[in-house]
Amino acid sequence: MKYSQKSQAGLSHVLLFVLIAVVAVVVGLVGYRVMSESSDDQQASSTTPANTTEVGQITSKTELENAETEIDSADIDGELNPAELDEDINDLL
Repeated sequence: MKYSQKSQAGLSHVLLFVLIAVVAVVVGLVGYRVMSESSDDQQASSTTPANTTEVGQITSKTELENAETEIDSADIDGELNPAELDEDINDLL
């Protein structure tokens, strides 16, 4: 009986090339998906809220004082809920 050895040394290079190609395709698809969702998030966050008001240019000192009084009296922290903030931070961790 005659035993013949077939050299398979060239196969490893082909398999390595195929593996690199598959990894590149997977990374490309994941990157594309992340970038497309990122642009969707940016478009959603760039829209202006509906309850904003246009403020004209301040031309006199009395208008400036009235604007300062209005801003100082605004309750900007009234809608904040510390429990929701804690939950959001815990979700991130």
